[in-house]
Amino acid sequence: VLNKELLLIRPLINHSRQDIRRFLKKINFPWREDDSNSTPKYLRNRIRSNVLPNWKESVDRDLIKGISKTRRLLQQDDEALWYYSKIAYNQCSAGNSIKIHKFNDYPLAVRRRVLRLWVNEYFLGDINFEGKESELLAQIQQGNINTPDINQNLKIEIKNSLLSFCKIKEKYKTLPHILLPLNQRLFLPNTRSVSATQVALDVTLGKISMKSVEQSKEAFISSEDTTFQIRSKMQGDRFQQLGSKGSKKVSKIMTNAKWSKQRKSETPVFVDETNQIIWIPGFAPAENFKVTTVTKRVIHLTYD
Repeated sequence: VLNKELLLIRPLINHSRQDIRRFLKKINFPWREDDSNSTPKYLRNRIRSNVLPNWKESVDRDLIKGISKTRRLLQQDDEALWYYSKIAYNQCSAGNSIKIHKFNDYPLAVRRRVLRLWVNEYFLGDINFEGKESELLAQIQQGNINTPDINQNLKIEIKNSLLSFCKIKEKYKTLPHILLPLNQRLFLPNTRSVSATQVALDVTLGKISMKSVEQSKEAFISSEDTTFQIRSKMQGDRFQQLGSKGSKKVSKIMTNAKWSKQRKSETPVFVDETNQIIWIPGFAPAENFKVTTVTKRVIHLTYD
């Protein structure tokens, strides 16, 4: 897979895990099984354990072979679309802008890629449209953009039959990835502070049972050896709250809660060493970190 200057070579992508292990046994070559492959904490493992076995039983053909063939065909189609989209992008470009009449002449799949090429080139980085892409393309075709903000930093507008953009000045304080040491208090730029402290299980279960946990200020999580970090919300973030059946986009969760842009930007997001969200002040902690009667170590997270 070629992505800008990075070449990813995956020679085993079309081989099953069973085939690889069978070959390693044949040549007496050991392999290392990562512990993370057996935990239901990760989506890939839940799919491997729950979805694939049922899927295989429901089809009358080689499932992995079929998936592999479909992936190759889709990759070939995607490479062709990107090839012609780059040609279309050069024909649509007008300096830092896009000629709308040329842009709208192309099929939707090409327009989607031209839009990404344009935005990513001038915004200096990949943009996650957070579900707004199709709506934006429809508005461009109609010649009237009603939702111009792609994110907090980028605004798109139509001017003189050209699609143009301008950067929005950052108004609110954001946080980079910051390590949160255990049993210490960390002060933030918005004058508030965060902490992660180990507490007793019985005390925790008592607070939870009495429903006296203030979600805007604290959360109790189960964690045996997690390293804690905080950061600001990022594009594409997903979060599965305690009691939820699946994850949802953080941006949608915050919008549904009627959070202001300032609160969305300044509220710290607690994550583990894999960048998985543990807790966002104002909501319940993550389902995968819930405290139970067999929890070995309880961590009290605070945001004061």
